Amino acid sequence: MRPFRFRAQTVLELRRAEEETARTALARQRAECERVQRLAEDAAVAARAAALTLASTAAAGARPAVLEWHRSWIVTLKREVTARVAAVAAAEQVAVKLAAALGTAVQKKRVLERLRERAWRRYRVDSDREHLRDMDRLAGMRHFAQAVELGGEDDDDQSGGRDLGGLPDLKPDAGRGGF
Repeated sequence: MRPFRFRAQTVLELRRAEEETARTALARQRAECERVQRLAEDAAVAARAAALTLASTAAAGARPAVLEWHRSWIVTLKREVTARVAAVAAAEQVAVKLAAALGTAVQKKRVLERLRERAWRRYRVDSDREHLRDMDRLAGMRHFAQAVELGGEDDDDQSGGRDLGGLPDLKPDAGRGGF
């Protein structure tokens, strides 16, 4: 029998590569989400620290220009926090889309793997059937060769004209058109 060949093997390999690419892209995006999240947390910490610095500077009796500079700096830091939080949300949306793309890639690959598995099972069943057929032919030839070697007849009548103990002789009867 011919060796097993899955006709869509090239497509399956392409789907596996697509899955791996999607998995890598998702991992990179998750790392980017973590990086952007850390930056947002750092910006929030800096804004809180600036607010504490403003309070201590005001308590120390600093000039109004210095206090105004601190307030302006806090506004800038809060804008940065807002921008970082928006960047986190955008990065997470991209990660969600990449996760969906990975799910689709996995599903497409699994479909082809199941088709390959079914084809492999069919191949094995057909191969086993062919093997059994070959073994039956071999057994038949050995039986025939043994019968000829022992001087027997070349048909399947093993009774040799002996009484079969009440069992009917199943040789076709030419006069009656059958058995």
